[in-house]
Amino acid sequence: MLKTFHTSYIRKKKSRAVTALSLLFLMLCLTGCSMEGVPFANWDLYHSETYENAESYQTGDFSGNADEVQTLAVYWRSGEIKITESEGDSIEIRESGKNLTEDAKMHYYLKDGQLEVRFCASGATIQVKPKEKHLQIEVPKNMQLSIHSTSADVKAKHLEQEQILVATMSGDIEIGEFVAEEGDLSSGSGDITLDNMQVQEAAITTASGDVELSLPEKGAKIKYTTTGGDLETDLDHKKTGNIYVFGDGKTNLTIQSTNGDLMIR
Repeated sequence: MLKTFHTSYIRKKKSRAVTALSLLFLMLCLTGCSMEGVPFANWDLYHSETYENAESYQTGDFSGNADEVQTLAVYWRSGEIKITESEGDSIEIRESGKNLTEDAKMHYYLKDGQLEVRFCASGATIQVKPKEKHLQIEVPKNMQLSIHSTSADVKAKHLEQEQILVATMSGDIEIGEFVAEEGDLSSGSGDITLDNMQVQEAAITTASGDVELSLPEKGAKIKYTTTGGDLETDLDHKKTGNIYVFGDGKTNLTIQSTNGDLMIR
């Protein structure tokens, strides 16, 4: 299981039975945000709950390096999150909006090697267009990375990190090459797609979202639990109860869903 690498926000999961309602509550809490009514005219009216150390946060884009930051935790609401990996040790985090108010801008707080990134100011009520809150993250390899999103999609072509946690309420998770010692991915109604998994151990949880993944060359041992979902695959495997073994089963995967389907290729 993923080690706890941000004490205030990331915890080991004792149970992975997830419902859409519980994920909604979790995501709103983790992102520190809630909606004030229904979006209108392509704008979102948004209220942020208060978060700790708010007076120490800075606004705007962040630039740094791996000597300063070992752990990155992002709490985001809407728009889109794109993650790329830098060739060196540089860390760049920037959002798409250029004319946002101070309260509406990205807020960040760096202390003792831990960088927290927030969608907006603590306790603020803001009105923004989703396209103004697209987040671009560039990080070096082998960090401890956690992304928490309400409706923002999370996308990456390649991730090679020590530990990865990605949790969304309704946003999709799309990762091309996925390399990590440990991974933890969860979504309520969003789909999770992993094109090339190379992990030692990973947990994947959805409520109604589907999971589609390609296994590592040496296969995997998958513990799959679902209420109303189906497993679809053309690959040879052995099944014992809810344990599915593909190849030599070197990679350990735990996958749980309520109604989402699992597609393995």
